[in-house]
Amino acid sequence: MNATITHLLVDGDYVQVRGEWTGTHAAELFGIAATGKKVSFVAFDLHRIENGLIAQTWHLEDFNTILTQLR
Repeated sequence: MNATITHLLVDGDYVQVRGEWTGTHAAELFGIAATGKKVSFVAFDLHRIENGLIAQTWHLEDFNTILTQLR
């Protein structure tokens, strides 16, 4: 997998990251045997920073897009 950060926003103690991920389906995923297909999807993370460290994270990935590409 390769990730590219496309957006990075900081607001006080919060950091939002939007990334685009690409890779090759080389192992079983979601019960689907490896297909060798290229896949790409977007993920979002919202981090709360406390004392210079990530104290809390909320993470979302677009699994529906991955499944659509593998079918």
